[in-house]
Amino acid sequence: MIIGDGWDEFRKKIAETTVAVPNWHVGSDNWLEHVLKGLWPQFVALRDEITSDATRTTVEARANYEKWRAQLIPLNPGASAVEIDEEAKRRSGIDKTL
Repeated sequence: MIIGDGWDEFRKKIAETTVAVPNWHVGSDNWLEHVLKGLWPQFVALRDEITSDATRTTVEARANYEKWRAQLIPLNPGASAVEIDEEAKRRSGIDKTL
């Protein structure tokens, strides 16, 4: 589906790329434990930020839904109303707030 938000070419390139599977292992559990403990404060901060933004995001998502719907209809004349509606919900994030 053509979104028209400037990322269409990027999405096409992503869809055409092959998946690279990393091949690595950790030789020491102590090293892994040290790294995970160092990342914990960042995780807690991110979790708190996501929680505090939930209400604001819900309000913005509902407003953005109509904007996306109006943008997608002329760009995709062959798409059904259900397809447009689903993509508008996904783009606006409203499906994540319900």
